[in-house]
Order: sequence, then structure tokens, then C-alpha cells
Amino acid sequence: MMRSLWFEHDSFDQLILARLLDFFSEVSRRPASLKLISVDHYPGVEIFNGIGQLPPQALRVLWTEFSDVTPEQLVLGKRAWAAVRSSCPDALRVLIASGTTPLPTMAIALDRHLRQLPSKHNGLNLSENLTLRILDEKGSMNAACLFGWYTNHYEPLTFMGDTGYWQLLEELANGDRPAVTMDREGEQPNQWQVTLSDTGRQLLADEVDWVELNGIDRWVGGIHLDSQKGQVPRWSE
Repeated sequence: MMRSLWFEHDSFDQLILARLLDFFSEVSRRPASLKLISVDHYPGVEIFNGIGQLPPQALRVLWTEFSDVTPEQLVLGKRAWAAVRSSCPDALRVLIASGTTPLPTMAIALDRHLRQLPSKHNGLNLSENLTLRILDEKGSMNAACLFGWYTNHYEPLTFMGDTGYWQLLEELANGDRPAVTMDREGEQPNQWQVTLSDTGRQLLADEVDWVELNGIDRWVGGIHLDSQKGQVPRWSE
């Protein structure tokens, strides 16, 4: 039996890949043939977000690039999945620093995953910081347009779908000290007008801290960010 694993370079795909490599690291679970392709670029595409933007003929070309999964990749997948599930970010930091040579896309994706921890400077994760920055630079806009700017121009490693992004906006708008205001004129995201609040401007200037203002109760992999239970792990350059 043959199994083929096809994954893009973003953290959503690479975390799933780590889980599958961890699963198949057990010999009894492994098929006779296990092949992998992990795509992070395509000739002629300047900003590559995923295979969904490619024409059908490109998929035929990429299909020829499958290669056998190596023992080193299986070991890396096992380590990566254990680090993602850990309640402490230290194992992730060590793995990212290693460069994950058997799968270079893994280290980049894990680094982006870790940046969903609150920033040391203002308590916002990278996605939240980028969202406020767009509103500061481009002005008020509807949520659909905002998602387009975030995904196609600001996010360094696109991984979040629109449903997740709407939740992010809800959280920014519904805190005790909201970072944005969201005026809904209908059910569709292009009818939700999003505007940066005064608190949002203070957050961008690192004058206040989102976690201290609003608290947090969220999971990033195995890390439970809960301000009610003590110190919250932070991310910093």
C-alpha cells in the first residue's frame, strides 16, 4: 500500500504534517510506501500562498516531485509534534533554532506558530498586531477587505482562513478595552465596518498591554494562555 502526503509550507499544513509523521514513525502504522511533497514556491509566482492559486497543469508538474519519506523526516515529525503539544514553548524554540534540516519548511512554520503567543511588548499576537497595523496605515474598511489585505500583503506566512479571522476580529472588538470597533450593517463580512480604536493606537505604540487590559484564555498548541492562572508565555524577537 502507498500513501502520499502533500502539504504546503504554512503552519496550518506543517503542524498536520508533523502529526502524521509522528503517527507513521511507528513501524506498525507505516505503509509499504510513504511519499511526501512539501511545497513552498512555484516558478513565476511571486507571492506563493498555496496550491489553490495554481492552474491545473502546475499540479501535474508538482506531482512528479514526490519523494520517499526518510527516517530523519520521521524523527523530526515526532519531535515537532511533541514540541507543539508541549505546555511550554522551550522545545519549540530549540527545534526552530535547529533549522529542521530534513524539512526546512518545518522550522519556518513552527516559528510562525510560536508568534501566535502574545507579544512581550503589547500582549497581541502577530496576526492581531498586523490587523491593527493595516487599519492604522489604510484606515477604516470592511472586514472582507481587511482580510484581503492581511492575507495577501501583510501576513508573512499565510495560514489562517476567513472563519478564524472573523473570530480574531470579534475578540479584538469585544474586550473590556476593545482594540477595534466593528459596525455590522448585515450578515456578510463586506458589511462589517472595522475601525481602529484609541486603545488600538495605544497598543500599536506599545503604551498598553492587551493581556493586562482584557485578560486571555486561549490555546496555542499545547500552551494554555490563561491570565487567571499566572504568568502568560510571551513571544519576542
